[in-house]
Amino acid sequence: MNSDKLYSKCPRVGLVSLGCSKNAVDSEILLGELKSRGFDIVNDAAQAEIIIVNTCGFIESAKTDSIDTILDMAQYKTAGSCKLLVVTGCLSQRYGDELARELPEVDVFNGVKNYPALAERLAGICGVKPAPENANAAACCGLPKRLLTTPSYRAYLRIADGCDNRCTYCAIPLIRGGRVSTPMETLLAEAEQLAKSGVTELTVIAQDTSAYGIDLYGKPMLRELLEKLTEIEGLHWVRVLYAYPNTVTEELVDAMYRNPKICNYIDIPIQHISAHMLRDMNRHGSAEHIREITDYIRRSAPGFILRTTVMLGFPGETEE
Repeated sequence: MNSDKLYSKCPRVGLVSLGCSKNAVDSEILLGELKSRGFDIVNDAAQAEIIIVNTCGFIESAKTDSIDTILDMAQYKTAGSCKLLVVTGCLSQRYGDELARELPEVDVFNGVKNYPALAERLAGICGVKPAPENANAAACCGLPKRLLTTPSYRAYLRIADGCDNRCTYCAIPLIRGGRVSTPMETLLAEAEQLAKSGVTELTVIAQDTSAYGIDLYGKPMLRELLEKLTEIEGLHWVRVLYAYPNTVTEELVDAMYRNPKICNYIDIPIQHISAHMLRDMNRHGSAEHIREITDYIRRSAPGFILRTTVMLGFPGETEE
């Protein structure tokens, strides 16, 4: 485990974050936890005593990229200052045992949960004892400690983690579990904290943003959350990504369109428009609803931008 190696008083940590914006938030939380414990965060992997790779395991190319990055970072054990190589994230969560067998270069594997515990484990390995000012650096009200990796004016706000949709092609529920929404009061407190730090633009994310709150409040609450976010002083723009078609409603579109702080833009991956293909994909909702909400946006919200993703080549798809 390299616990016998000598580390600096404030060990230098470098982190490579791969994959989506949700993974980026995990990386920011881990960096914040490490910084609060007295670690020194560096951008140059060659200088880092500890290198962390936050992996993606969603599609084949992402898995390959993660493995290649791990092997690239392992070279700094001989060509740099690296004494400890850590792998975390979705690939590690899904294939941890296999990776441990195939990648002896890696010293620590971690999944996608409990980053404070990982930071504490690394502190124990390196013999780090937080200075008093760092020991009291925990965010108030249970908010995550985050070290933003975005430009200072912009940040992600992750409103839930996991997904209940269980599309047949998607591994996210296997990796991150079912949807767990963050209570609205916690999100508003985090957004206020970000605004006070200089953030003016929030991008709201989750695996399924438009289903936010169903598990907590019994119904989708994205519209209510967005309206409350726009009341926070200092925030100028709020943008929404990763909405699921069946929970995008006319009321949500209306609220977004009439509020000058909410960008007239929404990301709704439809994946397909064929009814039988949607059934084969286990996509919730219907092709009819996709057409209806798209038509409503076109008629009722001129200039509203709709971004989507369409999947081609799914098993059973034909030219028709």
